[in-house]
Amino acid sequence: MEKFRSFEDPTTGIMPFMPPPVVVSKNPLFRLVRGIFSLAFTLIRLPLATVALLLLLPGYILAMLTPVAGLRRMVVRVTEGFVCRLILLILGFFWIPAGSARKNTVTVSKGGSKKTGTWPSRAGAGTVIVASLTSYLDILYLTFRFSPVYAFPVLDPTTGATTQSVLWTRSLFTAVRYVCSYYPADKSQIQDIATLVESSAKNNFGPIVLFAEGVSSNGRGILPFLPPVGPSEGSSSSGLEGSPWVGGDSAAPPCFALIIRYPCKNFSPSYSVGSFVWHLFNLCSQVYNTMEVVFVDERISELKASDQGLAPSTRGAWAEKLRTGMLDAACTQKVKVRAVVPRSGVTNQEAGSVLPTVKVKRLFADAYAGRTKPKAA
Repeated sequence: MEKFRSFEDPTTGIMPFMPPPVVVSKNPLFRLVRGIFSLAFTLIRLPLATVALLLLLPGYILAMLTPVAGLRRMVVRVTEGFVCRLILLILGFFWIPAGSARKNTVTVSKGGSKKTGTWPSRAGAGTVIVASLTSYLDILYLTFRFSPVYAFPVLDPTTGATTQSVLWTRSLFTAVRYVCSYYPADKSQIQDIATLVESSAKNNFGPIVLFAEGVSSNGRGILPFLPPVGPSEGSSSSGLEGSPWVGGDSAAPPCFALIIRYPCKNFSPSYSVGSFVWHLFNLCSQVYNTMEVVFVDERISELKASDQGLAPSTRGAWAEKLRTGMLDAACTQKVKVRAVVPRSGVTNQEAGSVLPTVKVKRLFADAYAGRTKPKAA
């Protein structure tokens, strides 16, 4: 733990990429019994999840053979919704409460009330959903709920600076791969956010889930928002605040925000770095797992049409307001989630704190896997 201190947030001491520790009983008999049951759960769940995943194939084939776009979207929604919820059920997520935050708990009955506005599950094509990212399981739930287009902030391949464009995919498998590895900058899948929204609405691709942090973390902190949600000084391209499709008084689809959190006792389903196979094995060995989905009050994520064309500094204020609302939604009765800015893990002379979080996580993953040694900050 001490060797990774150079990656922690200097204010809170949180290391947002460090995998949460697995709590193991000190009683050897209990550990033996638990190990036997864990192995049995894993040997049952993994084959069942694999078979369930294969059920996507006939649905996708039927969708490709469907000539009408509206019917094609319906086939994809039914197939992905059924299969992804079935996989989550097999993995031990028997009940997933989804609603608004009330005193650090999820109040499902309040989710569709007038206070929170339009229920995001009815988000249409072109709607933007700003979401946190803590695990590949987020992708399974979001696909079950929305069958969306996934968008990840990208860096300029030549300068390494943040941009207003996003790397997007409609594939469940590609999105999971992006979460569990470091995605290449595929130029054919990079678009300006406004163009992507227009294309999604025109072709009925569904809502767009935008992971504003860019990378997954362990759920103990929320990283700074990257463009197009966060500010990008000196950019001529417009982000969320300069596009007429963002909520408020306009007739365009609104902008929602949500948090997916994983309360746990022994093993956390959140995944940041480390072996994907080992994490999946531990996940399957649990008797049950817990996931909670909290939708942020629409008044926080809303950006009215009268606010279009804001300066980057004003956009930063809006992004911080949204980040604060998501922080409040991420907190539970036992866990207080903080806003974190991880250091780069190298000396200030080499890079300092100017590295985007995407690169910082890559440095941490290499150090965690033993490929490199972190240097003192």
